[in-house]
Formats: sequence, C-alpha cells, structure tokens
Amino acid sequence: MRKKVLGQYAEKDARLCDVISAYMKLNRINYENIARKLGRCFNTHYNRMRDPGGMTLEELRTYINVLKIPEEEILDALYLRREKR
Repeated sequence: MRKKVLGQYAEKDARLCDVISAYMKLNRINYENIARKLGRCFNTHYNRMRDPGGMTLEELRTYINVLKIPEEEILDALYLRREKR
C-alpha cells in the first residue's frame, strides 16, 4: 500500500472533511442523499472525505450550498494562517 505524504495542507484537508461531516449531521443528510445531490456515486463521496484534494470546485460548491456551510467555516478550512510580522 502506498504511503500518503502529509503536506502543508493535510491538517486543512482534515478540517474540511470534519466541517462537511458536521454539517451533514446538523442537516440530517446521510451519505446516500449527499452523493445524490452531488450527482456522484456513494464511493465518490467517500473518496472525497478520505482525500479532499481530489474534490472538484463543482463538488465543493454543492457541499457548501446543500449543507449551508457558512463562509467562515469554509475559509478556515481552506486557507493556511499567515503569521503576522
């Protein structure tokens, strides 16, 4: 099995998946329903949660709109914090 290299965005990838999962629970949307709304199969959604780097912009927008994820949550999950000088 290939070892996954953890890059600078590994923590942010995990945060994005946590946010999506939390809003799925909050909105009571299960995996089958979100996959249907994405227009993808269940396995694709599962793969996106394991490796969000393969997520398309269309899929990300669908997650945001369907789950009503606030802008702040998405921005926090996508951007690295820059240290102030």
